[in-house]
Amino acid sequence: MRPLAGDRVAFCPPLIITEAEIDELFDRYERALARTLNWVMAEGLLA
Repeated sequence: MRPLAGDRVAFCPPLIITEAEIDELFDRYERALARTLNWVMAEGLLA
């Protein structure tokens, strides 16, 4: 991953990647976002 302008990111997987690996990549990203949101909410950081 790499950051882009604003609040966007780009995924940059290797050129040789299986469909299962792509699924895992996005599953992990989804879990990381969910955990981050849970932490933000628990800390009261979201107005």
